[in-house]
Amino acid sequence: MTRANARRTHRPGSAPPVIRLSVRSPEQLFNSIDPSPFHERDLDEGAERFILNWARDVSRDAQLSLEITVENWDKLGELPVQIAEAVHDQFRRRSETISRELRELLRRGRISAAIGFAFLTATVTTGDLIGRSLGQSHANGIIQEGLQLLG
Repeated sequence: MTRANARRTHRPGSAPPVIRLSVRSPEQLFNSIDPSPFHERDLDEGAERFILNWARDVSRDAQLSLEITVENWDKLGELPVQIAEAVHDQFRRRSETISRELRELLRRGRISAAIGFAFLTATVTTGDLIGRSLGQSHANGIIQEGLQLLG
């Protein structure tokens, strides 16, 4: 599978953009190392990256279509339906994983921001308390500035 045998079409105001992908056989779409049954396999890393790269060029709110042409149609039977379901499942799982990772990242960010704010508050408050207790001295200024820089 190469960029030469796939193309995308999209005209503003026209039908949804279509990503067209051509493979020699259905197996070329899926990870050959994955021991899962065919319809549960992960997409081949190259195929997934290819689809995602083309999809990134389209506006976020556009509905995309993926058209897969299989050159070797021998004994496909129910395979086209299984391929469609496998592709949908792959991107659904990917979306769920990315959403879960984003929620975790935002949770850690909120915790880090709260810790940082608490530390900043503690250093500024400590600097003010030390400043009041030492009065107007050179050491007082150094300690207050040091605590502010630390915070």
